[in-house]
Amino acid sequence: MAKRVGRIYSAIPGDTESEVMDVIEVNGDWFVGKDAFHWPESGCQLITFDIYNVPDDWKWMPGEEPAGPPPALRTVMAEKAGESEIPVSEHVRNKFNVVTGEAALLKIREIVGLTDLGRLGLFDKEYPYVIPMNHGLAGNELYLHGSFEGRKIDLMRQNPKVCYEIDKPLTPGPEGLRSCHLEYVSAQLFGTIREVLNPDERHGVLRTIMSQYGMPFKHGSEKLCQAYVITLEHASARTGRFRPHSQRDLYLYSWK
Repeated sequence: MAKRVGRIYSAIPGDTESEVMDVIEVNGDWFVGKDAFHWPESGCQLITFDIYNVPDDWKWMPGEEPAGPPPALRTVMAEKAGESEIPVSEHVRNKFNVVTGEAALLKIREIVGLTDLGRLGLFDKEYPYVIPMNHGLAGNELYLHGSFEGRKIDLMRQNPKVCYEIDKPLTPGPEGLRSCHLEYVSAQLFGTIREVLNPDERHGVLRTIMSQYGMPFKHGSEKLCQAYVITLEHASARTGRFRPHSQRDLYLYSWK
């Protein structure tokens, strides 16, 4: 059930639209929409409140200020640790809180562990080739498994430089809500992939993957499927999407 919170208007200099937006509370979170007071009947798109940066860019209409503060921000601010070995432009630093070093590595590992599925990106002649896969992380290596032959095998043999992408919504929106502004986290890991040709090493890689999924290891699995290892070179991760710049974190880490 939606609860009325108040109305806000644009306070950005030069903003000619100056639209007044409704703010509602659904399941403990605040959302903004053109006709949100009549949601879901109005069918309007709802956007998370944090993106509006109140009171700097948007202000409450007189008499429409809420009685209490907005819900606590879900973003966990990581402690910055040193300078990144990855070059960071001034534009990026102005747009994000750039976090490097051990704090960045811990956050990247956390995001990798949040989901069971990622996407492997490979070079192809005309178009990139992306395929969903399961994964396991150990040190500076990302473990994958699949078939012994196929298109992805052919492509990784032609060019072993790959990217592995992972993303996960942080909090589901209200039932029935579809929005392109719901918050999520993501990570991209870059490195060089190889097939695991040694059966003993393949046995260990598959055991590691299955243990991270809480599955019992079946002896002989190394004969049924192939394993691949990505030796990681650098990675990035993002949190705080659709929040003010001061609350967006960009994590950068290099294993080189």
